[in-house]
Amino acid sequence: MSLAKVCQKLGAGRERTGDSINLAVGIVLRKSVGERVGVGEAWADIHHDTPLPAALLSKVAEAVVIEDTDPYPTPSRIAARVS
Repeated sequence: MSLAKVCQKLGAGRERTGDSINLAVGIVLRKSVGERVGVGEAWADIHHDTPLPAALLSKVAEAVVIEDTDPYPTPSRIAARVS
């Protein structure tokens, strides 16, 4: 939810009815749960058209836990099989 709140603060969502939405704002996640992230490797792309405040950037950093352990098993993206 932290990333969604960052996007909202940048203008991607509304706080009130009638607020405008900035279609230039969004986050593209480059990694899924369990995928390895190398040192210096980006795990997300933040799209914005205004300067990114340091407070929001720190919220992005807090949104993800990167550990030096064996990878978490990647969950299946298949909800059900229909035959």
